[in-house]
Amino acid sequence: MCFLFVMWMTASSARAAGGPVILPPGPAKTTIEAKCKQCHDLKKIVTQHQDAKWWANTLDKMVERGLEIEPEDQARVVKYLSKNFGPSSGSKKATH
Repeated sequence: MCFLFVMWMTASSARAAGGPVILPPGPAKTTIEAKCKQCHDLKKIVTQHQDAKWWANTLDKMVERGLEIEPEDQARVVKYLSKNFGPSSGSKKATH
């Protein structure tokens, strides 16, 4: 319990300070950091709060614009983003 409190306080401090976005752990985290950050600040990504269909359509548009990503990686990214930054996630997952 103490560990969770410390993590929450650290995340709150980072958000208040306007620090960098730290994505929650997951199978697509490194792909997002490597691919999406090339063109986008992670703050833009984590504040969208959209469903899987929206994320899939958005990634399709990015592929049309030149994003190089394997289909299985794209599927993992959609699942990760809709789980962690979907409509019901609020802003509780990523820390700033």
